[in-house]
Amino acid sequence: MRARLQKAVVELESLLASSQRQKANSAVSLASWSEYIKTRGLEEFIVGGDQSEIDLRSRVLSKLLSYPLTLARNMQKLDINKKQTEIHVLGARAEATLPEIYWNEVVASSFPATDIKLVFIGPQVPSTLDEKTTLHGDSLQLHFRKALYEETALTNPDCF
Repeated sequence: MRARLQKAVVELESLLASSQRQKANSAVSLASWSEYIKTRGLEEFIVGGDQSEIDLRSRVLSKLLSYPLTLARNMQKLDINKKQTEIHVLGARAEATLPEIYWNEVVASSFPATDIKLVFIGPQVPSTLDEKTTLHGDSLQLHFRKALYEETALTNPDCF
């Protein structure tokens, strides 16, 4: 099971990296998982194999992309259409440890013309990430703070 899970994660990351490099500006629907999969061109990741393999791949996809796509969908609802957007993620835990390739789906799926800075703030941000900033591509910056929000001197974000 572990080998199948690892294989699915590697395959998903490969597909996402390939599609993110293409920087397609085609509309991606975040209305549902099936719409996202179809409009993002990830059908090949889900289909094939027996039902247990399809279920495993569906779980991998939803587990790794739930946080980023929830953020992207809410950004769409808030109609955030600025060239540069800063978002503070308060109480960050697992979100802070998610690899950048998954967070880049926010940019790739919905906001290809926007530079996005995500600031993960919370006492449960891993110490190894505290005060680190990482860049992913041209449009995504991740910054980490292991602190309570009121203990930081951060500027006002575009949204929380």
